[in-house]
Amino acid sequence: ILSEGVQEMERKKGKRHQVFRLSFDAKELYTLKDIEGALDYIHGNPVSGKWKLVDDFTLYPYSSARFYEFGERSAIEVVDFHLMGE
Repeated sequence: ILSEGVQEMERKKGKRHQVFRLSFDAKELYTLKDIEGALDYIHGNPVSGKWKLVDDFTLYPYSSARFYEFGERSAIEVVDFHLMGE
């Protein structure tokens, strides 16, 4: 079953199994409000009922939440979206 889910291009590269269903929900963000809304959604995922990885969203080490909330760096490198396009 897992080998049936491998796409042809991936099979040619040697991949033998596909565990997760491939999906991607792209959404263009046009305004500052759109970007901030997307970040709020992303930052909320680790504390949501489904995931509940941490109690405080700023404590999830693989998120930019701490940077945007407190200006502090975390385990990941963050490029402030306000500086993009400059």
